[in-house]
Amino acid sequence: MSNIKVAIVGLGNCASSLIQGVQLYRGKNPADVVGIMHWDIGGYQPGDIDIVAAFDIDKRKVGQDISEAIFAEPNCTTVFFKNVSKTGVIVQMGKVLDGFSEHMKQYEPHNTFIVSDEIDTDLLNNQNLPVNLSLQSSFHGADELGRMTSMLTYEFKRGTC
Repeated sequence: MSNIKVAIVGLGNCASSLIQGVQLYRGKNPADVVGIMHWDIGGYQPGDIDIVAAFDIDKRKVGQDISEAIFAEPNCTTVFFKNVSKTGVIVQMGKVLDGFSEHMKQYEPHNTFIVSDEIDTDLLNNQNLPVNLSLQSSFHGADELGRMTSMLTYEFKRGTC
């Protein structure tokens, strides 16, 4: 079987945990690890996940390798594997729709997005977006349905991954 190729929209806390976990578990023996419920799902293991594209709107992440972007502010998730290897996957600018609320401009920079002035992209996959972003989800869904093999949409409750 070939690896699972994943594109991530929004390199927030959940994406950071996913990428840290994939790198932590890659090449490990399941008997030697703690913290993962199902080592093998349908023949796939954690190390079989390849992040092949990443998109965000924050200027502290756009243009960075995902190995650096996942630790950039405003991310504040637990760092359980800080030695994430460079991937060669550079974070591209995503569409700014309803993923950035105007009231967030009032927050301190370490607690909010700082929208990049990079050029928007036309190709996005709907994954790891905050809950209730109808424009964001509609845009990504309409753009991707004809181009991707499958589309995953995760819905996270506030404060969880």
